[in-house]
Amino acid sequence: MNCLVTGVSRGIGRATTFELLRQGHRVWGLSRTAVATREGEEGARFRHSVCDLGDPESRFAAAGEMDAAGFVPDAVILNAAIEYEEDAAALSWEKLEAVLRTNVEGSLFWVSRWMDRSPRTPMQFIGLSTVLAQWPDPDCPAYSASKAALSMAFRALR
Repeated sequence: MNCLVTGVSRGIGRATTFELLRQGHRVWGLSRTAVATREGEEGARFRHSVCDLGDPESRFAAAGEMDAAGFVPDAVILNAAIEYEEDAAALSWEKLEAVLRTNVEGSLFWVSRWMDRSPRTPMQFIGLSTVLAQWPDPDCPAYSASKAALSMAFRALR
Protein backbone atom coordinates (compact mmCIF):
# COMPACT_ATOMS: atom_id res chain seq x y z
CA MET A 1 0.00 0.00 0.00
CA ASN A 2 1.22 3.54 -0.77
CA CYS A 3 0.86 5.92 2.18
CA LEU A 4 1.31 9.68 2.37
CA VAL A 5 2.15 10.75 5.94
CA THR A 6 2.53 14.34 7.10
CA GLY A 7 4.67 15.34 10.07
CA VAL A 8 7.17 12.49 9.70
CA SER A 9 10.13 14.17 11.39
CA ARG A 10 8.95 13.55 14.97
CA GLY A 11 6.25 12.31 17.30
CA ILE A 12 3.25 10.35 16.08
CA GLY A 13 4.04 10.99 12.42
CA ARG A 14 7.50 9.48 12.82
CA ALA A 15 6.18 6.49 14.77
CA THR A 16 3.42 5.96 12.20
CA THR A 17 5.97 6.00 9.39
CA PHE A 18 8.23 3.47 11.10
CA GLU A 19 5.28 1.13 11.71
CA LEU A 20 4.01 1.39 8.13
CA LEU A 21 7.50 0.62 6.81
CA ARG A 22 7.84 -2.29 9.25
CA GLN A 23 4.60 -3.71 7.83
CA GLY A 24 5.98 -3.49 4.29
CA HIS A 25 4.14 -0.42 2.98
CA ARG A 26 5.61 2.35 0.83
CA VAL A 27 5.61 5.76 2.53
CA TRP A 28 6.01 9.26 1.15
CA GLY A 29 6.68 11.47 4.14
CA LEU A 30 6.30 15.22 4.46
CA SER A 31 7.80 17.45 7.14
CA ARG A 32 9.10 20.99 7.52
CA THR A 33 12.58 19.64 8.23
CA ALA A 34 14.67 17.05 6.44
CA VAL A 35 14.72 13.53 7.83
CA ALA A 36 17.46 10.95 7.62
CA THR A 37 16.86 8.30 5.00
CA ARG A 38 16.65 4.75 6.22
CA GLU A 39 19.01 2.00 5.17
CA GLY A 40 18.12 -1.27 3.47
CA GLU A 41 14.72 -2.48 2.31
CA GLU A 42 12.77 0.00 4.44
CA GLY A 43 14.77 2.88 3.00
CA ALA A 44 13.91 1.78 -0.52
CA ARG A 45 10.21 2.10 0.34
CA PHE A 46 10.53 5.57 1.91
CA ARG A 47 10.53 8.89 0.04
CA HIS A 48 10.53 12.30 1.69
CA SER A 49 9.81 15.86 0.70
CA VAL A 50 10.51 18.90 2.81
CA CYS A 51 7.11 20.58 2.90
CA ASP A 52 5.69 23.30 5.12
CA LEU A 53 1.96 22.54 5.07
CA GLY A 54 1.25 26.19 5.88
CA ASP A 55 2.93 27.34 2.66
CA PRO A 56 0.97 26.83 -0.59
CA GLU A 57 4.11 26.91 -2.76
CA SER A 58 5.71 24.23 -0.61
CA ARG A 59 2.59 22.03 -0.86
CA PHE A 60 2.47 22.37 -4.66
CA ALA A 61 6.20 21.59 -4.93
CA ALA A 62 5.79 18.38 -2.89
CA ALA A 63 2.74 17.42 -4.96
CA GLY A 64 4.80 17.94 -8.11
CA GLU A 65 7.51 15.62 -6.78
CA MET A 66 4.88 12.93 -6.17
CA ASP A 67 3.41 13.42 -9.65
CA ALA A 68 6.87 13.18 -11.25
CA ALA A 69 7.49 9.91 -9.38
CA GLY A 70 4.04 8.53 -10.26
CA PHE A 71 3.16 8.22 -6.58
CA VAL A 72 -0.55 7.91 -5.78
CA PRO A 73 -1.39 7.16 -2.15
CA ASP A 74 -3.88 4.54 -1.02
CA ALA A 75 -3.96 6.18 2.41
CA VAL A 76 -3.35 9.81 3.37
CA ILE A 77 -2.45 10.18 7.05
CA LEU A 78 -2.63 13.81 8.13
CA ASN A 79 -0.69 14.23 11.32
CA ALA A 80 1.32 17.47 11.01
CA ALA A 81 0.25 20.42 13.16
CA ILE A 82 1.68 23.50 14.79
CA GLU A 83 0.78 25.06 18.11
CA TYR A 84 1.89 28.27 19.76
CA GLU A 85 1.83 29.23 23.39
CA GLU A 86 -0.80 31.90 23.64
CA ASP A 87 -1.73 34.54 26.15
CA ALA A 88 -5.12 33.52 27.54
CA ALA A 89 -6.11 37.21 27.77
CA ALA A 90 -5.50 37.88 24.06
CA LEU A 91 -5.74 36.18 20.70
CA SER A 92 -2.99 36.93 18.21
CA TRP A 93 -4.36 36.97 14.66
CA GLU A 94 -0.90 36.21 13.23
CA LYS A 95 -0.59 33.05 15.34
CA LEU A 96 -4.19 32.03 14.68
CA GLU A 97 -3.73 32.49 10.94
CA ALA A 98 -0.51 30.43 10.91
CA VAL A 99 -2.10 27.61 12.93
CA LEU A 100 -5.20 27.49 10.72
CA ARG A 101 -3.10 27.62 7.54
CA THR A 102 -1.06 24.59 8.63
CA ASN A 103 -3.53 22.52 10.62
CA VAL A 104 -6.65 23.02 8.49
CA GLU A 105 -5.73 24.38 5.06
CA GLY A 106 -2.56 22.29 4.86
CA SER A 107 -4.44 19.08 5.68
CA LEU A 108 -7.47 19.74 3.50
CA PHE A 109 -5.19 20.56 0.55
CA TRP A 110 -4.10 16.90 0.45
CA VAL A 111 -7.69 15.66 0.79
CA SER A 112 -8.86 17.84 -2.10
CA ARG A 113 -5.80 16.95 -4.19
CA TRP A 114 -6.33 13.21 -3.95
CA MET A 115 -10.08 12.84 -3.44
CA ASP A 116 -10.91 12.98 -7.15
CA ARG A 117 -7.54 11.94 -8.58
CA SER A 118 -7.06 8.43 -7.24
CA PRO A 119 -7.26 5.68 -9.84
CA ARG A 120 -7.67 3.21 -6.99
CA THR A 121 -10.66 2.97 -4.68
CA PRO A 122 -11.23 3.22 -1.86
CA MET A 123 -8.66 5.77 -0.78
CA GLN A 124 -8.48 6.38 2.95
CA PHE A 125 -8.04 9.79 4.56
CA ILE A 126 -7.04 9.77 8.20
CA GLY A 127 -6.92 13.06 10.08
CA LEU A 128 -5.21 12.68 13.43
CA SER A 129 -6.55 15.09 15.98
CA THR A 130 -6.63 15.65 19.72
CA VAL A 131 -9.09 15.84 22.58
CA LEU A 132 -8.66 19.63 22.31
CA ALA A 133 -10.99 19.47 19.28
CA GLN A 134 -13.78 18.62 21.74
CA TRP A 135 -12.52 20.14 25.00
CA PRO A 136 -10.55 23.30 24.21
CA ASP A 137 -7.61 24.40 26.29
CA PRO A 138 -7.64 28.09 27.28
CA ASP A 139 -3.84 28.16 26.84
CA CYS A 140 -4.07 27.35 23.13
CA PRO A 141 -7.36 28.56 21.64
CA ALA A 142 -6.00 28.74 18.06
CA TYR A 143 -4.80 25.12 18.16
CA SER A 144 -8.10 23.96 19.67
CA ALA A 145 -10.07 25.87 17.02
CA SER A 146 -7.96 24.42 14.20
CA LYS A 147 -8.40 20.85 15.40
CA ALA A 148 -12.15 21.37 15.84
CA ALA A 149 -12.38 22.76 12.30
CA LEU A 150 -10.47 19.81 10.84
CA SER A 151 -12.62 17.39 12.80
CA MET A 152 -15.80 19.04 11.49
CA ALA A 153 -14.50 18.95 7.92
CA PHE A 154 -13.83 15.22 8.22
CA ARG A 155 -17.28 14.63 9.74
CA ALA A 156 -18.86 16.47 6.83
CA LEU A 157 -16.83 14.50 4.27
CA ARG A 158 -17.69 11.20 5.92
